[in-house]
Parts: sequence; C-alpha cells; structure tokens
Amino acid sequence: MPTLIICKNLRDYQVVPFTKSIKIGRNSDNDIVLNSLGVSRFHGSIRKKGDNKYTIHDEGSKNFIWVGKEKIQQYDLSHGVSFRILDYLFTFIDDSPEENSELKVLNFSGGDDLNSGTLLITDKLNHEIETYNAPQEKFSVILKYISKISSLLDYEKLLEEALHISLKILGTDKGFLALRNNSGKLNLEVQKGFDTDGAKRAINQNIIKKVISGGCSIVTKADNTSSLSCSESIICIPLLLPKKVIGCIYLDYKKNGDPRNGELEILKILSHYIAISIENAKFHKKLKDESTTLKKNLSLKEQTVIESEKMMKLYRDVKRGAPLNVSVIILGEPGSGKELVARALHNFSNRTGDFIALNCSAIPEGIFESELFGSVRGAFHNAADKSGKLELADKGTLFLDEIGDMAPSLQPKLLRFLQDNELSRLGDNKIRKINVRIISATNQDLKTMMKEKSFREDLFQRLACIIIKVPPLRERPEDIPALIRYFLQKHSKEQNLKISRISDEAMKIIMKYHWPGNVRELDHIILRILIQAQGSIIRGNDLLQVSENLGKCKEQSIELENQSEGSLFSLEELEKRHIVYILNQCNWNKKKSSKILGIARATLHEKIKKYKLKGKI
Repeated sequence: MPTLIICKNLRDYQVVPFTKSIKIGRNSDNDIVLNSLGVSRFHGSIRKKGDNKYTIHDEGSKNFIWVGKEKIQQYDLSHGVSFRILDYLFTFIDDSPEENSELKVLNFSGGDDLNSGTLLITDKLNHEIETYNAPQEKFSVILKYISKISSLLDYEKLLEEALHISLKILGTDKGFLALRNNSGKLNLEVQKGFDTDGAKRAINQNIIKKVISGGCSIVTKADNTSSLSCSESIICIPLLLPKKVIGCIYLDYKKNGDPRNGELEILKILSHYIAISIENAKFHKKLKDESTTLKKNLSLKEQTVIESEKMMKLYRDVKRGAPLNVSVIILGEPGSGKELVARALHNFSNRTGDFIALNCSAIPEGIFESELFGSVRGAFHNAADKSGKLELADKGTLFLDEIGDMAPSLQPKLLRFLQDNELSRLGDNKIRKINVRIISATNQDLKTMMKEKSFREDLFQRLACIIIKVPPLRERPEDIPALIRYFLQKHSKEQNLKISRISDEAMKIIMKYHWPGNVRELDHIILRILIQAQGSIIRGNDLLQVSENLGKCKEQSIELENQSEGSLFSLEELEKRHIVYILNQCNWNKKKSSKILGIARATLHEKIKKYKLKGKI
C-alpha cells in the first residue's frame, strides 16, 4: 500500500497510508490538513494514474511544491521520493513487492578485488548491538528511529548512530557507512567488524559500484559452491537525495537465506532520512565552522565579541554584503555596536582606502558642509584649504553616524553627491570625482521622520540599498558573559588594575537588567566596578552601588511580572510607564530619551503631551 511519511521541521512525524487520489492543503476538507498560514487552502494533490502509479500536482499554490531545489507543477512519484511544502517534508513509500523495482536480488559471484584507494578504513567503533526482533508494526519502529536520527546535528555522532541502528535492525555486527567526497570518491566514514588489515578485508567493490551508480539497493545470497572473497550474504543500500547518491550503507548479513521483508523495508525507508540528516548535519557543521572563522577574523580586526546566534547571523549577512559596492544603512539603539558593524563591512570589503567616521550630531550645522565636502582658503571666515571627509575616504568607506540628525538644508547636497559621486570643495569651482562607499547609521525612526518631512525620502532610498538592524543587548543575552570577560581584561590592562571576578549573584542581576544603553552602558559599568573592586570578587551590592539603575530595573520587571489578571496594564499604559521610566533615567533629557526609545524628538513631544507628563516623576 502506498504511504506518505510527513514531518514538520524534521519532527512531529505521522504516517498516512492511502489507495486513491488525495488532497493536501490548509482547509479542513483536505485529506491531509497542514496548519500553516503559508500553505494554500488547496495546495496540491496526489493523483492516481494507471496501475498503481502516482503523481504530485501543484494546484496553483502561493508557496509552491519543491523537489530538491526545484519547484514543480507535476512530478511522478516513485518509492523513496521526497517533496516539500514550506516546512513540511513528505516521503512517498510504495512497499508493494510487485511494484518495487528498486530492490534487486543478485547471486554473489565474488567479483572485483577492492581497490585500496577507494575506501579509507577508519578505527573500529565500540557499539553494543542489542538483539533485534522484527516488529509487527514496522512504521512505529521507523518513526522511532527517524526521530532519533533527525535530532542529531553533530556530524560524527550522527554517522555512528546511523550505522549502529542499521546493524541493530539487521541483527548483525559487521558493516560500514561510506560517503562520497567532493571529488566523487567513496570514503568509509564509520565501520564495525571489519579488520583494518587490508589483506583481510572482504568487501565486494562491484556491489558498491552498482549501488552508487544506479541508486538501487542490492541483496546478495551467498553461494557456497563458488570460491568467494566473502561467504556471507550482503545488503548494500544507497543514501539517496533527489537526483543524487551521497553514499551507501554496506552490511554483512550473517543469517542464512534472505532478510525478512520488514527488516529490509525499514532499512530502505530509514536510509532516505539518514541521507537528509547527513546533509543537515553537514550544513550545521559548515555554519559552525564559518562562525568560528568569522569570530576569529572579527576579534583580530575589531575586538568584536559575539556569541549569540542573532549576532552570528548578522555578521554572516555583513560578510556576504561587504563586497557589494552599494550604500548601507545600519539601524539600532544607541550603544548597540553600529560602528563596529560598519567597520566590519569595510574590513570584509575589497576597498583599499580608509574607513572615515563622521558623527552628524556632533558637528555644528554651520561647519558641517566644509567637514563633509572640504573647503578652500577664503570660502568663509578663517577658511583653509582642506579635504573633506568624503575626499579622505576616497576608495574607502565614509561612515555617517547619527544620519537622522543631519540638517534638512544639508540633505539635498549629500543626495546630489550620491547621484553622481562628484563634489566640489566649499568656495571652489573645481569638480572632483571620487569613489567612496557610504555607510550610515541611526537610532531614530526614519520612517516617522520622512512622514514629518524632517528627513528626505529620496535620500533614504539612496542610503538604504542594504538595511542592517542591530539587535539591542537585551535581545541577545548570550553575548553578555563574553562581553563582561572582554571588558574586564581590556580595562584591567589599560588601567593597570587587577582582574576581578563576577559572583553568580552579581551575574544574575546583570542578566536580568534590560540594558537601555546596550553594550556601551555595560562597558562603562564594568569599568566603574573594576576600579572599585580592585581585584576582589564583584558581588550584587557592589553593582547596585555603582549603578542604582540595575536594581530599579529589576524591581520594575518584577512589578510587571506580578500583575494580577484584574490589574493587567493596557498597551497604552505600558507605553506611558516605559516613557516615564526612560525620561527619569535620562533626567528628562529629551534628546537622549528619544534616542533610547528609538523615536524622533517630535514624536516624544507628542507622547509627553498625550500622556500629560510634566517634569521628573
């Protein structure tokens, strides 16, 4: 009977046998209902055609049906074929013996000698093989093993477990799992029961070649009348992905006669999930290796400290986008590390010039234009011949920090430069063409500013070819312990202080704090506490003496967590309380408060007026 094995995100497996055409979709009237908004109401169907032949059809879905990396409209299903709808993976199983052309039973004829360069024999594995009894309900066994295999992301452990389960199912203690490398050669990754002495190995190379080239399972019967290199029966099963054989599982079968049909079918179905899990584990290993390399490169170049997956993803995106010669805008709260991201973009790019930074909020409007474009003597009072930051960054990167604070009168001039990459110094008629990449950053809500006409929409479009959002520190607490270690070592060295140790109690307070000032605030607090501690253990009370905010924020979070059902705050009340808290922390400095809140100053004024807030509360 044909069967579908369905899983979501390689978990939550279910088995659906069927004998006729079936519908798949989000609506409840489908035969298979997928509860996901990305799935169309009637997404696809499996139609029966002819004598026990089945085809998957896309019924005009929004997010398609995929076989491998190809989206399909119609695809003929055969035993072991997998297709995907969003996060749902389907494997089609047709275990009818009369229809199953994948299994071939051959007489063992000895055959080719093993080429010692084909397989690399590794050290023996030490697994205890349990006694296996063929189950009555084979699919329950399949699901148990699939669940176990798909939960492993460690590449080496996955391979060992896959072989262990295969040996256990067949009731043997001799076999190996081999995979193709990048050049197409077959390397034996894990094995059990084979003597590592090359002269004693008895592996039929001809069987392996047929399995790898044809993608078919092969079962051999020992022929005691012929001279054999191996007197035991062999089962060799390919590890199949769509249109690709990545390796095989080779097992010496001790028992006389053929293996029971249940054992063989379990192995064949399981082999598809082993192949998928191997690819997932390879991808996971690749990401892990890339992350390690990325961390090493970042620490060498900019002392960037990252541990969280959010920041690893951000810096992987940075590395991919760095070689593109387009403008980038970086969004994030004050102190979250936007300049470090900008420097990483420059360091990972191919640009040969310098990284030049210019803070748009730190320079008075009257001299900002000359700072940006340069000037010639006589252009204005006390003007001198000098290059602007744009010229200094030629063939390199200009980082415009706090771009939201750029005066409206200067925005069209920057836009003009971005359109043609030409500039002239203040008071000069000479036009210079330069090659510079603009990276800008802001903590303000530029969309609101564009609506309020305080920031030009056409300038934003020019600056925002790529948008990178830096998460605040409270959303990536995994980075905090590593940052603390880094700041302790850094400040101890710079200030010639003894390194202090953070107690568990103090670490709990630090981890509960919401860090409105982000990494910058953490840096300043660690410096102050280090000066105070002078090599002793830093305890909770020490932290509270250095920064009262740590305790206040802890109390505020407890107040919110302990609300009773009848006194829950509305969204408006939460917003009001949060604005009041930030204003108080900033001593009602509205410019600083608006930056922490991530809103324009005009918007903050509107909120203060709306909630009738007056003075420090």
